[in-house]
Amino acid sequence: MENNTELINKALEFAKIAHAGQIRKNGEDFINHPIRIKEYLEKIGIKDEYTLAAAFLHACTKEGGISLAEISKEFGEEIAYIIELLTNASTPIYYQNNTDNVENLHKLIIHMAKDIRVLLIRLADRLDNIKTSETFSKDEKEWIAKSALNIYAPIAKAVGVYYFTRELEEEALKILEPERYKKITDFTRDFLKDAESELNLIKDKIKPFLDKKQTKSDISVRTKGIYSIDKKTTYKHKIGMADTEDSFHQIYDLLGIRVLVEKEEDCYELLAFVQENWKVVQNEFDDYIANPKPNGYRTLQTAIELSPGKYCEVQIKTFDMHNHNEFGPASHFTYKYGKNSAKSQASWIKELIEQKEKINEMIAGESKIKAFQGTVFVFTPKGQLITLPENSTPVDFAFALHTDIGKGCSGALINGKMVSLNTPLSSGDTVEIQVSKNHLPSQDWLKFVKTSEAKRQIRKYLKN
Repeated sequence: MENNTELINKALEFAKIAHAGQIRKNGEDFINHPIRIKEYLEKIGIKDEYTLAAAFLHACTKEGGISLAEISKEFGEEIAYIIELLTNASTPIYYQNNTDNVENLHKLIIHMAKDIRVLLIRLADRLDNIKTSETFSKDEKEWIAKSALNIYAPIAKAVGVYYFTRELEEEALKILEPERYKKITDFTRDFLKDAESELNLIKDKIKPFLDKKQTKSDISVRTKGIYSIDKKTTYKHKIGMADTEDSFHQIYDLLGIRVLVEKEEDCYELLAFVQENWKVVQNEFDDYIANPKPNGYRTLQTAIELSPGKYCEVQIKTFDMHNHNEFGPASHFTYKYGKNSAKSQASWIKELIEQKEKINEMIAGESKIKAFQGTVFVFTPKGQLITLPENSTPVDFAFALHTDIGKGCSGALINGKMVSLNTPLSSGDTVEIQVSKNHLPSQDWLKFVKTSEAKRQIRKYLKN
């Protein structure tokens, strides 16, 4: 197989030929789109040659008329597998609630869950679409923005890819509420400029403390994201903690200093130093190192007063924590996912399943679309994903694997424990089926099986 650069360059040249003469709706050459998708993936630290090559090739089948067989022949089964999943997950999803949207969202998440690379490429694709929508009609831009805000940003947030979350949210706000976006942008620019000297004093005081420890560190200054400011001021005004929805200065974490260190113990030592040297805002401390957020987000967070009425959030975390916080699953992309990596694939899907309530909560706003509704995701011992209706049993699972396995199903283990055949399965379960030639389908099975395939096969056997 070619080395990293050769494979990626080959994919780029192939995509250039596939998309030759094709123009996007904004008037640019189509090939610019996959090139930017690859660049977005590199921004979040992706170096895997299969992912970056697939980014170049992602639209070759749907837009370029290239067959999956040809992709497989030129680039191998692994990349063809990614392209197939991307193509299957490309159906547009609207933000209104209807049956088609529920099914399309369901399909999208299943295909993204099968391989993390599909999720990352699709998010980068959505980000580039919204960033290049300036020539679209008002209705088209609003559709793209609402889909980004109500579907893709929440999924990115739920699985911890915060870079894509922030970018999608801010681009959506820019389209949906341009005047408010400009007002917040102007405010943060001026606010940061006014506080620049005070922030530099903090950095200058922290740096010698870290230098004495002779540990690798990084100190940076940031302002809160535009969309986050919009949401927080609106909420604070609603509950009476801000004078108006434009009282941006009443947010404690508008300004932030982020300090990255090598070890967890360094985080707590620096926290003690901050608490000794600055006035700390009460009730603004969170230890997400000892108590991580559900998606694995870890940091120490506190707020200090710079001057009367002006505050600064201080975040302290290790470099590894920061990588995970920013890029989520992408930060652990040192091992292969995909068609031939059942164990890693199962781990990734389970991570996504664990986030299903959060995904539903996040996209329940305007879209009111429920992901995973009425579905369980279960696994074979080798990590193969099987999708079944809610309350399905080991017998449904057995028939989903193969008719003969279903007919001969004599027992089942769920997560290593023997269970009865009518036990309902839960998402994340690993199911092992015991098969016996002497064991045959029973009339009683029809009382508890849920899938139409299991019912059909059982009835067919009993009839014969």
